[in-house]
Amino acid sequence: MTRKILQTILFLVIWGNSNAQNNYPKTKTVDSSDTYFGVTYKDPYRWLENLKDSTVVNWFKEQKEFADKKMEKIDGIDSVLNQIQHFLDAKTWRREPYFKTTSGYYYMMSKRGQLSQKLYYKAINDTTEHLIFDTWNIHSGMRYELYDIALSPDEKYFFAAFDKNGEEYPFLKVYDVVNKKWLKDSIPNCLAGSINWTSNSKGFFYKYNTGDRTAPNATENEVVKYHTLFTSNTSDKLIMDDRIRNTIEKKISNAYHTWVYTNNSLKRIYCIPNSGFGLDKNAYYIDNAELLNPIKQWKKLYSATDSVYSFKEANNGYYFISAKGKGFKSLRYTPYNKPDFANAKIIFPEDSLWQLEYIDETKSYILVNYSKYGFLNKTIFIDKKTGKEINVSAINGFDRYSIWTMGTTTDECVLYNEPVNKPKSGFLLNIADNKLINNDFWATHGQTSVDGSDDIITELIEVPSYDGTLVPMSIMRNKNTKLDGNNVCILWGYGAYGILGKENYFNEFNISNNLFVQRGVVLVHAYVRGGGEKGEAWHQAGMKETKPNSWKDFIACAEYLIKNKYTQSSKLACFGGSAGGVLIGRTITERPDLFAAATIQSGTVNLIRSKAWPNLINNYPEFGNPDIESEMKGVIEMDAVIHVKPNTKYPAVYFATGMNDPRVPLWMSGKMAATLQACSTSGKPVLLYTNFEGGHNGDANAATAIDKWRTSLKMIFFLLWQSGHKDFQPN
Repeated sequence: MTRKILQTILFLVIWGNSNAQNNYPKTKTVDSSDTYFGVTYKDPYRWLENLKDSTVVNWFKEQKEFADKKMEKIDGIDSVLNQIQHFLDAKTWRREPYFKTTSGYYYMMSKRGQLSQKLYYKAINDTTEHLIFDTWNIHSGMRYELYDIALSPDEKYFFAAFDKNGEEYPFLKVYDVVNKKWLKDSIPNCLAGSINWTSNSKGFFYKYNTGDRTAPNATENEVVKYHTLFTSNTSDKLIMDDRIRNTIEKKISNAYHTWVYTNNSLKRIYCIPNSGFGLDKNAYYIDNAELLNPIKQWKKLYSATDSVYSFKEANNGYYFISAKGKGFKSLRYTPYNKPDFANAKIIFPEDSLWQLEYIDETKSYILVNYSKYGFLNKTIFIDKKTGKEINVSAINGFDRYSIWTMGTTTDECVLYNEPVNKPKSGFLLNIADNKLINNDFWATHGQTSVDGSDDIITELIEVPSYDGTLVPMSIMRNKNTKLDGNNVCILWGYGAYGILGKENYFNEFNISNNLFVQRGVVLVHAYVRGGGEKGEAWHQAGMKETKPNSWKDFIACAEYLIKNKYTQSSKLACFGGSAGGVLIGRTITERPDLFAAATIQSGTVNLIRSKAWPNLINNYPEFGNPDIESEMKGVIEMDAVIHVKPNTKYPAVYFATGMNDPRVPLWMSGKMAATLQACSTSGKPVLLYTNFEGGHNGDANAATAIDKWRTSLKMIFFLLWQSGHKDFQPN
C-alpha cells in the first residue's frame, strides 16, 4: 500500500500569511505526483517545468518584475556601485597569456570595465601588438564569450569557440595565422571542452549533439566527429557514437558519456567510454595514425580501480594523480611503452593537509600544484627528462598565487600573486633559469591597491561538526570590526564533486568584497564535506547517501560564528549556487531559525525530478541514481523543495537563475520559490530573479561593466538588506 508523507498536505496552504504580506504574483497548482519505492510525493508546481509554454515564461517574467520592484527600494546600492565605477575608471589593465609560439605570444588584454575579450599577438622581438579578434565583433550585434581556444601543433592555425547567452554550446571558427584571416570552416553547437587538434594539424575532432540537447536522454545523441581543414562540416567523419563505444566497452548507462581527447599528446589519442563525475572509469588509447581507420585497436591504459584523476605525458612515461589509497591524492609515474597504472611508482605520497590539486606542464617541466583548503598554494617542479624535482626558489615567499603556463613549447610562465585584499599582480617566471621578473609586459598596470585594503584580514580555522569532524573555514573581515555579535555575516559554501573552493566570492580579491568588509560585513567560506579540500575521502563523505554531512557541516559553521560573536542569527545570511543549491536549500529547510536570509544562484534544489533534468543523468555518480533504492533515498534527502513545510517561518530567500542555463534548469528555482512563497509565515520576502539573456553564471549580455555588477550584486544587496545592515534598507 502506498504511504503518504507530509508533503501530500504541504500545498493545501497556498496563500497564507507570507503571501498576504508580500502580494506575490499568483501561482496556480496542479494535481501531480511521483511515487518512488512506495512513497508518493506531491508536485503541485510541475507545470513550471514546461519552459516552452508561454504561460510558464510569463510567470517567470512576473516574478522577475516583482523582485526588481522590491530591490529598487533599497538604499546604499548606488553608493557601492559608484565606488566600483571609480575603481573601474582607474584604467588598470594587464595581459593574460594564452600560448607562446616559436615566433611570438598570444594573449588577452584584460582591462577593468571591458566586457568583451580581445586576443592579441606580439612577435618576440617586436613591440607592436596586433589585435586578432574582439569577441563582440565576431558577428554584428552579438556579444560572444570565448569558450575555448587552441593552437595547432604546427602553429599555423588556431580554433576558437564562441558562446552566446550563456548557452555553453559554442560555435567554432578557425583562424589562419600565416595569412591573418578566418577560414570558412565553421561548426555550430559544439560541446564545450571537446575540441582537439590532431598531431598533423590537418584537422581536429569535436563532440556534437545530433538531437535535442535539452531532452532527458540527450547524452544518447552525442557523437564525436573529425573535421578536415578547408572542408564543409557536412562531410565530417564519425569517430565515436554509442555503437562504436560499445565495441570498446559496453555502455553502463545514460549516466555516462564518451570522452575522446589528445591530452596534448602528439603520439596517442585517448578515450574514456564511460565518463562521469566519478573516478571509477577505464581509459583506452590508440596511436594517432589510427584515428581515421574504420576499425581501431583501442588498448587499455588504466582501470577504474586505479582511481586516476588526470595525467600528463613526459618523455618516457606518464605522471598522474591517483586517489587510490587512504582517501587523499598522490602523484605517481608509470612507463610510456608498458603503462602499468595499478603498480605505478609513487613520486609524492598522499598528504592529509596539502591536497594535490592539479598538474600542468611546460616544455621541460611538470608542475605539481598543491592547495591547503583551496586557500594557500604551493608548487613542486619535476624535470621531464630526469624525473627529478628541481628547486625553483624564485617563488618562495608566495603562498596565494596561480601559475599560467603558455603551452608545451616554452618554459616561460606568468605567476600571479593573488592576495585576498588587493588586485593580483603578474610576474614573468622562467622555470629553467629560476628567475621571477617584474616584467613590464606581464605586470598589472594602473591601480594596484584599494583604500582600506590593509585593514582587511583573513583567518583560516577548523570548526567541529556535529560528529566531531573538523571543518575548515576561512573568514575575511576588517581588523577593526568588533566581535560583539552585531555584525552582518554572509556564509558561503559549495561542497560537491570533490572541487576545492579555490576561487569564489569570499576567497579571493574582489572589489565588492573589499567594499562590504569596509562596511563591517564579515565574509566566510565553509569548506564542507563533498568538496575536495581534504581529499577524495572528504568528497565521498558528502555525496549520495552521505550528502547530509554537507549541510550539517554548514550548520555547525554557522553555529560557531554565532557562538564566537562574529554575528547572530538575525544578522547571518547564507549563499551558494549550482550544486551548492543542495547545501543552501537543505540548510534553510533543516534550520530555518538559524539564518535571516539566503541566496541560491542557479541551484539544484529539486533533485527528486532527476528524470526531467537532462544534466542530472551525467550527475548520477555524484547525487545518485533514482533507479537504485538506496541512492534514490539519498536524492530524496537532498531535495529542498519537498522538505519545505507549511506554516513555518523561513528566512528571506533570493533565487537567481538564467533562462539559457544548460546545467541546472530554471524551473528548479521557480518551484522552490513558489513553494516558499506559499508556505513561509515569517513575512520575509522570497524573490525570484531570472536573467532572460543569461545562463548558468548570470548575465551574458550586459552592455556595460557596471550593469553587470549591478545584476550580479543584487543577491548580495538582498542579503545585506534582510540581515539588517543599516546602509542597505528600504528608502
